[in-house]
Amino acid sequence: MGDDMFDASALRLTLDEALAGGVRLIARMSVQADVSDGAAGFTGLDQSILGLQWERGVTITVGRQYSSAIDSIADFLDVFEVGGSSVHVLPLALLATNRFDGFAGKQNGSVKLRWQATPEWHVSVSAADASHGAGRSESAAVQYRAGACAGAALTLRNRGPSGAGRQDVAGAGGHCKLGAVQLYAALYRMRLAQPDAGWRERHDMAHAGLRLPLDASSTLAAGYYLDRGAELNGVAGRAGAKQTFAATLTHNLGLRARLYVAAFSNGYTGGYRDEIWNIRFLGRLAGAARVRGVALGGGLDF
Repeated sequence: MGDDMFDASALRLTLDEALAGGVRLIARMSVQADVSDGAAGFTGLDQSILGLQWERGVTITVGRQYSSAIDSIADFLDVFEVGGSSVHVLPLALLATNRFDGFAGKQNGSVKLRWQATPEWHVSVSAADASHGAGRSESAAVQYRAGACAGAALTLRNRGPSGAGRQDVAGAGGHCKLGAVQLYAALYRMRLAQPDAGWRERHDMAHAGLRLPLDASSTLAAGYYLDRGAELNGVAGRAGAKQTFAATLTHNLGLRARLYVAAFSNGYTGGYRDEIWNIRFLGRLAGAARVRGVALGGGLDF
């Protein structure tokens, strides 16, 4: 638990039980919360998973969980592991989440299959049905690990209720460790279509980041995101760019406690100054060119 923009607070219960024949039963339940006011975190209210894991590298889970695409972004592509509790430092929360389900990062009624084909290659697919009112969702990802480097390619499709509307997300990238520093790079493409309303929205994003241990207790992480958007909010000709920079310095106080200091800046040009979701979630005035700030906080693992 803690007040950390880059690491959302959560209460988690985890089960890992060995069964007969080399099979393991796995389960997880979690609730995210903002410790300052008790409100649910932006990236989702909870996670509830039940699954089986076989010795041959196959895992099947069902319940409310992240898609295969979000898993890969967190594990391979994003320097902050998309673990933030604020859209001020998490621009992907407005692009790679489900636009037809209140920007939810997790999916109800989801089934996910993960297969470790070789020690280096992993494959993951997931799907969620439309029985919860948000429309169907399908996702797939291929992951590769070799030495100091790892990467992934992913795809995600969310559909609106009754098939109205479609959101397509694709991405690729990875990270490499060069000496003490770990470098990140990724490219994303998001397309949002509302055929019944006759409009589309397009986003192309690039991300670069680094993570550097300063000593045995302190780590610096920094990320840059450039999102070029067109037909924003379905408005013909509304195009512009959003640039996000965020950095955090974390200092561990022993094994369980930590302190952090962070700074962030979101800059807007062109039609992005009038993009309604950034105005709403970042609390800025329409037409404003920048939102910036600093934060101090801490956390405790128990």
